[in-house]
Amino acid sequence: MTNNFLTSIFSRLNRSVDRLPTRRLVVTFVVFTLCGAIPLLSIWQVALAAGDEVRPLEIQRELPDSPVTPILSARRVPQTLVELNSAGRVNVSFKTSI
Repeated sequence: MTNNFLTSIFSRLNRSVDRLPTRRLVVTFVVFTLCGAIPLLSIWQVALAAGDEVRPLEIQRELPDSPVTPILSARRVPQTLVELNSAGRVNVSFKTSI
């Protein structure tokens, strides 16, 4: 049913297009294009202008200073190795007991 309906619409449209002069078709196409393009371009320009005026709701606080002790310090690495070693022993003992 839908296919027959669409076919009849397109056949009627094709017959009406054949009867109209080319200049009138071009003018009609340009008018409909402008009627669609002008509101869309206006909305786009308004959105661009509104996007430039966006301000944050809260005042941005400054980030705290970075830590004084570096991540890869000579004091921290041995402690990390000890923790990894002890965790590895625990994992091995779980695997052997299961």
